[in-house]
Order: sequence, then C-alpha cells, then structure tokens
Amino acid sequence: MLARAIADHAFQDYSIMEELLEIEPPKDEMYHLRQNKSVLGKPFFHMISTSEMEKADTFSRRLRELGIRAGYLRPPTIHDFRAEGLYLIV
Repeated sequence: MLARAIADHAFQDYSIMEELLEIEPPKDEMYHLRQNKSVLGKPFFHMISTSEMEKADTFSRRLRELGIRAGYLRPPTIHDFRAEGLYLIV
C-alpha cells in the first residue's frame, strides 16, 4: 500500500520509499503521515489506467494473490488490516 501511495505522490513530506522506511515511529503510538492536497477526495484504491475506483472484488483478488506469492498459507484480507488498526486505536 505504501508503494501505491508513493507512486501517487500522496505524502506531503516523503517522495521515495527509503524516506518512509527511515521514520522512527514513537513507541506505542501511531505516526501521522500528512497527505498532499492533490490526493484529497480521490480514491486510494484506483485503477492505474483510468484513475477510477478499483472494485472490491478486484482488490481482494489481487491482495490474495500477493499473499500467496509471499508464501502465506492463509493470505491476509483487508479485514485483517482493519482489525489491526482498530486494535491500535482502542
């Protein structure tokens, strides 16, 4: 997801992946990345060719295929990412 955001120039203060990977996050806290105003109101998951919103089934399939290629026996789903975020908020 970070690679997609970098490709879309979504971050105000970071333009390459190495800059993001150098961030030292505060212990037990989230680190806030500021968005460029140019991406506000645009879908994060969009089709590269048309910039239209990517359908959920297409994204889910691509995420599953990526997990399988990465070697996961049970690839993560978008719900797994949401659950982790909710856990950190509570």
